[in-house]
Amino acid sequence: MKDKPVKFGVKMWMAADSISAYCWNFDVYVGKRATQINQVFGLSAQVVIDLTKDLAGKGYTIFTDNFYTSPKLAHFLASKEIYTCGTVRTNRHGYPQELVKTKAEARQLPGGHFDWMQCGSLVATSWKDNKMVYFLSTAHMPELDQLATSRKNKDGTIQRLPSTPCVEEYGRYMGGVDRNDQMTRLNKSKKSMRWYRKIERKLLELSVYNAYIIEGTIRDQKVPGKRKRDMMSFKLDLAHALVGTSRLRKRSAGRSRSENSENILRLDNISHLPAIVEGKDHVCVVCNERHNRYKRKHPEATYSENPFKRCKTTIKCSKCDKYLCCNTKNMCFTDFHTLVNL
Repeated sequence: MKDKPVKFGVKMWMAADSISAYCWNFDVYVGKRATQINQVFGLSAQVVIDLTKDLAGKGYTIFTDNFYTSPKLAHFLASKEIYTCGTVRTNRHGYPQELVKTKAEARQLPGGHFDWMQCGSLVATSWKDNKMVYFLSTAHMPELDQLATSRKNKDGTIQRLPSTPCVEEYGRYMGGVDRNDQMTRLNKSKKSMRWYRKIERKLLELSVYNAYIIEGTIRDQKVPGKRKRDMMSFKLDLAHALVGTSRLRKRSAGRSRSENSENILRLDNISHLPAIVEGKDHVCVVCNERHNRYKRKHPEATYSENPFKRCKTTIKCSKCDKYLCCNTKNMCFTDFHTLVNL
């Protein structure tokens, strides 16, 4: 989506509570679907219909932005006893063009100027803020006396503009999805072929945030005299509850699993044959191990004081693929394949 700050990613549609931003339903966009609803209403309306199908007959009000809102969708949801309120694009089929103002006409109108038209329960409203904003609602009256909204001017003064019920409630209740996205936002990560990992992380964040909201319904998160219990505090307590009393154990002094498997291989006494390799810059693994072990025990010792030198060799074991001394002076090859502790 070239106009978005994050242009590439996985699109997730969501229906969230307007006050708490609790994620009530969601759907991951996986491409076009040739359904009857899509053919009649289009993608944006199908998203709203799919996410709100379980709210039919319960009298909820859905707040949508201008990507979703249309007269056709509003009439359909009203037949399911689901009310709508949202901004709308003026080129939507069925929106009254008598309310649409040109830029020149809009500049002549004072701030707070509004006009409306009604068809049954559907109310179309145009309202002048900094620019013209257009609304559709099946949940509000066209206007109420002495209803006004506040706007802050550049000089810091507060201006009261005439308003309508749909404008007031849209400003109050629209933003649940944006707040949910803010609370469950994933940090930017490098590109990966395993795109499904991002969905897993997003679902985990959604689950944690929903649990935080549910906790707020059964306990007071605003204790007088104390800092409000925020999302970070909840995550810390959740992590401690999941971990319990278990702690990460330190690695024992014994050998690791890979070291044990390596010991089994080098001590099996089967087909360990020396092979001559090219080059002379190969350090014997046994000499190197003994040198480093002495150095760890005697960190103050210099290289000349270390009795175990890093010897170079042209021999390696053809099976273990390790470089080892094999001469009259050092028989590390034999030690490597016979001694458990080098």
